[in-house]
Order: sequence, then C-alpha cells, then structure tokens
Amino acid sequence: MCDRRRRGGWATRAILAAAAAVAGLAAMAAPAAAQANITWPEELYNPQPDVDDLVLPMPCGGAMVFRRIELALGPDPLDDQLVVLGSDSQDDAPFDFRLRDHLTGGFNDTVLGVRANYYFLGKYEVTRDQYAAVMADACPQPSAQGSQPVTEVSWFDAVAFTEAYTTWLWAEAANSMPTEGGSRSYVRLPTETEWEFAVRGGVAVTERDFRERLFPHQGDLAQYALFQAQRSADGVLWPVGSRLPNPLNLYDMLGNAEEMMLEPYQLNRFGRRHGQVGGMVTRGGSFRTLESDLRNSWRTEYSLFDESTGRARVLDTIGFRAALSVPVTVDQDRQQQLAQAWQDSQEMEASTVQDSDVDPLEALDALAAETFDPDARQDILAIRAALSTAFAEREEVAARALRRSISSGAVLIRTLRYDRGVMNATETALRFEQQLNAGSERADRLQRQIEAMQERYDITLRTYFDILLQAADDYSAEFLEDQRDVVNIGFEQQDLPTLATFATLFIQQVLSYQETQSLEAEDYEEELLAD
Repeated sequence: MCDRRRRGGWATRAILAAAAAVAGLAAMAAPAAAQANITWPEELYNPQPDVDDLVLPMPCGGAMVFRRIELALGPDPLDDQLVVLGSDSQDDAPFDFRLRDHLTGGFNDTVLGVRANYYFLGKYEVTRDQYAAVMADACPQPSAQGSQPVTEVSWFDAVAFTEAYTTWLWAEAANSMPTEGGSRSYVRLPTETEWEFAVRGGVAVTERDFRERLFPHQGDLAQYALFQAQRSADGVLWPVGSRLPNPLNLYDMLGNAEEMMLEPYQLNRFGRRHGQVGGMVTRGGSFRTLESDLRNSWRTEYSLFDESTGRARVLDTIGFRAALSVPVTVDQDRQQQLAQAWQDSQEMEASTVQDSDVDPLEALDALAAETFDPDARQDILAIRAALSTAFAEREEVAARALRRSISSGAVLIRTLRYDRGVMNATETALRFEQQLNAGSERADRLQRQIEAMQERYDITLRTYFDILLQAADDYSAEFLEDQRDVVNIGFEQQDLPTLATFATLFIQQVLSYQETQSLEAEDYEEELLAD
C-alpha cells in the first residue's frame, strides 16, 4: 500500500528542545574542560566567552572552543531529525536548491527522562596560531594577527591537522575529551549538513526562520558577517569573533574565511544529492564574497588540486572549522540497542513508506493467488488482514493529527485577523491623541498597548508558519485535501462557516508552499489578512 499521508516529517521540537536546554544548564554546572596547560590570553582563543563553552587544551598552551549543537529527537536510537536545507530560489539550482536531509548527533544525555542528542562544532574558525601550535615545529607567540582564521591550507592539510590534534589530545588531555558509551571523541571537519543546520540556528529558531536565506539577526548584516564591503571586511581577514554570533553563539559562520567540509562536492538533483562526487566543498563565503551572494545555503566547489602548481589547492580565502565526533557503533551495548531499534521499527517503517513501487497488500494478494497450498494461502491472507488493519489504524492517527493542525491553522488565521483589526483601531486612536495631546499619558498607554499587541501578533504569525511548514513536510496533497474536507464538514455542522473558510485558506497556503518550496512571508500574510 502506498501510504499517501506521509511526506517525511520534521521532528517535534518543543518538548525536546526544552529538555535540551535543561541539559545545557546541567552541562554548565560541570567543568567545561581541563584548563591545565592553557596559558594563552583568553581573548586570543575565545574573545566572546560563554558559560557553557567546551574548551579543549592545545599544544603550546593554546586552546580551542566548541559549542554543543542540540537536536530534537525521540528516545529511539535510530531517530534522526529531518532538516530542510538549501535555497528555494531556482537561480541557485542545481548548486544549492532545497534538499531534505537527516541529522543525528553522536552524543547523548538523559535529562528528566528525556533524551538530549547533540554534536560539537567549533565556536570559531581555526586560527593561524591554533594551526601552528599543532602543525609547526616551534610554538607560535600568540597575537591578534595570529587569531585570524588560518588560510592557504589545503583540504589535506586540514584533515592532517584534525588527526594531529586528536593524537595530541588523546595523549596529553584525554580526560578533557567528550565521550559516548565506551568511545572517546576525536576531531574532524564538519559535514555539510552539520554545518548548515548550525548556521541556520538549529532548534534555537522557529521552522520559518530556519528556512530563511540568512539566520535571524537584528539590523545590518555587517554586524554579524565579514564580507566584501567597506563597512564590513574591507578586503581583509579579521580576527575570529570580531562580529556578533548567530543564534547558537557561533561566530563567522558567514564571511571571513570560507570553510572546508569533510565530504566532497555533489550537485543537488531535484531535492536529492546527484550521483557524481566532485572536488572539495566550502561553505559560508569569505571576506571577498559580495553581501548579495551571502546566504546560509552558499556552497562552492574547488578542485582538490591546482593545475597551475600541480599541488593541493590552497587559497587565501579558504580555512576551516573543527568538529568533534564519535563512531556510530560506540560499543557493544550501542550495537545491541541499534539492532533492537531496527527490529522494533520494521513494521512502522513499512507503513510509512510514501513512494514505494510495491504495494505490500497487493503483493500479498498476488502471493496468495499463486500459492497452491490452501493452508499457506490462509496464512498469507491472515497476514494481509492484520497488515491492512495496522495500516488503517496508523492512517487514522495521522488523520487526527492533521485535522488538529488544520483546525489550529484556521483558528490562528481568525486570531491574526482580529488582532490586526484591533491594532489598526488602536493605531488610529493613537494618531488622533497625538494630534490633540502629544505626549499625554493616554498616548503613552496606547503606544504600550500597540507594542504588546504587535509582540503577540508576531508570535501568533510565527506559530502559524511553523504549523504550515510542518504540514507541508509531513503530508501528501491528497491527504491534506481529504482532511480539510473532513474538518470543514465539522465546522459547517457547528455553524462556523468562517473557520471553514480559514481552514480552506490554510490548506491552500500549505499546497502553495509544497508546489513552490518558497515561503514569501509578506505575500502569505497579506493573503491571510485580505477581506
């Protein structure tokens, strides 16, 4: 049976993200790192310290700082988080168009009975002094210039750095390394998915903000990124941490130095990775990237080798950022957990396949028809009946969940329209009051009311877009339309025709997003408020 209700699924964030926050507080209470042997001035390796930083020592008295990147996952060891990456602009296809991928961190905690899953990513780009501390014959003298990102190193150099740094850590500071199960972590380059999930803000931002061109920021982008402009990088590299961070307190994710990724470059072919594997891929742009080109999805391919020199390619715009990782099968207990989770999930996975070429119920019918043994035929038909019942039960659960989302969308549209009307009336009253009694107590009160209403309106609108995006991700168009009709029958029977109209508008916008994969928020909002 082709299960028409599913289109993938964005992991439920709210409860799990809250648990992850609690886990972060717990981590803050523990020592972040073994501080012994760190003699460099903090401003040269961690110019913007946070209480929950993970600080690892380096040779020569240096240090490197990592941030814990949380995910929102359930308790199943096989759970992974759906992440929608890339750009919705056709101009960016096939290089960085929309791509659905999945991500799980290598590290786990249990807080208040809820699993907290995460990985570690460098808070800053690797600096010249940090690179020299690991790779040079003599220790560097730490300096402001040495706190600029290291560039003019090849992908092979970056990988060699992660190997050498891990070897030193395991020998000299093993107790400072995060562990999972029976495995100690090691340093490597990040994957593209790890990097893009982090630059977008991970679970710290709403689903709508996650899919925007740039991570959420206030004011001029030059306050957050170093790009080609006089008010920004002005044509040179800057010390790491010179600008404001993204929502996960990661610095220089956009601009300053391009960052090399672990895996090679692949094109995007209609939402999946193309089969050809190419050169090295960098993310984030550099101090020479134009502001108009800078975006979360920006990715560039370079040959691993330079034909003009016959050697590994190096550029003064390309550096890297480190990550911490562990093996998937960290110990025998984890292997057993994964095997059990696989066994437990087989039936569930079979019932949530969207575009399977084989309908399991039809296959069982065909098998029964081809079987001459009457007892075997009865067994096959019994299996078919049980499977059909399970499919029906799961579809009903999904239908109820979708109907709740449609109803919520309709109610939120009504709330948005009402709140906007009240705000408009209050703004009109404020204008009259300012004309008659500028600076009066009533004018101040009206202004405060408008600000409070605007804050509530913005929260409602963000919630609406999150529900819309999740519905677009999780359900097929046919299933959406079917459940819209069911919801509208209920609204009509309850004499709520306005909500039925809004439910129809909600599904119309969900289907529009499914078709275009582009969320023009202002256009959607204008449509919501139109009479």
